[in-house]
Amino acid sequence: MFKKFFTKKDWRRVATIEVPIVETNPLQNEPKKGTLYYYLYENQFGDRKYDVADTFRGDYDIDDVEERDVTFRCEEYLKTVKPWLEGDYDPEITDYEGVKRRDMLGALKGKKA
Repeated sequence: MFKKFFTKKDWRRVATIEVPIVETNPLQNEPKKGTLYYYLYENQFGDRKYDVADTFRGDYDIDDVEERDVTFRCEEYLKTVKPWLEGDYDPEITDYEGVKRRDMLGALKGKKA
C-alpha cells in the first residue's frame, strides 16, 4: 500500500477510439463531418482515465462538457469507454503491461515506440 503512495504513476495510452461524428448547423446547407477521439490511459496500479478531442473543438477539458454533449451520448462511449473506466475488461483494449510488452517487442525489432 505504501508503494502506491510514494511511487510516481506511469500513465500509458492503452487505446485510441475514433468515432465519426457530424455537426449540423441550421445556417449552413452541408453538415460538417469530423472525428471524435477517446484516448484511454492506464497506470501500473490499474487506475484508468481518458482524454477527449475532436476535429471541431480540438483537445478539450471533459469537465467543461455538458452531459447531453455527443461526447457522452455516442454508442462507443456508452458501450466501451464508460464500462472500461468502471473496471470492465475489454479484449480490444490492451492493459498497462500489454503496452510495455508491445514497446519492448517493437524495440527488439528496431521500431520506435
